[in-house]
Amino acid sequence: MYKRVARDPAREDKKRRYEMQFPDYRPRRLRKNENFRRLIRETKLSVDNLIYPMFVVPGQKVKKPIASMPGNFQMSVDHIVREAARMKELGISAVLLFGIPEKKDEIASGALAKDGIVQRAIRAIKEKVPEILVVTNICLCGIPGNSGDTILISPAAWDHVWPAG
Repeated sequence: MYKRVARDPAREDKKRRYEMQFPDYRPRRLRKNENFRRLIRETKLSVDNLIYPMFVVPGQKVKKPIASMPGNFQMSVDHIVREAARMKELGISAVLLFGIPEKKDEIASGALAKDGIVQRAIRAIKEKVPEILVVTNICLCGIPGNSGDTILISPAAWDHVWPAG
């Protein structure tokens, strides 16, 4: 038979206070020495975890600073290719392309166009730096009349946007 143990309110209160403070409260035993910290560390960040964002625009020899993101630029494909090669040399094995098309419409036709700005940038990067991973983003937030990253298409327009075959 199990022996019934009386509850210790002081112990329960101390436990509750500790739980409420974590992660602000870190017991010293978790910081005692480097070997222990390395053993229990959750996140290890390295260059292998990085993806370099790039903003591609139409044109040639364009490198326009982005005021709200110091150190980042809107660049034409020629600059994008050089920047991707530089990232590969630095050990960053992936880039993320954000395309800024010349014109925008309600159905984001530039996202599907074979000669769209992102598509041209991908081809150029893969031609010069084939081993780099290219991730893309189709940002729909700048589409006229669109309040988010969603396109609403009526069933009647579906075949016009995405033809069968």
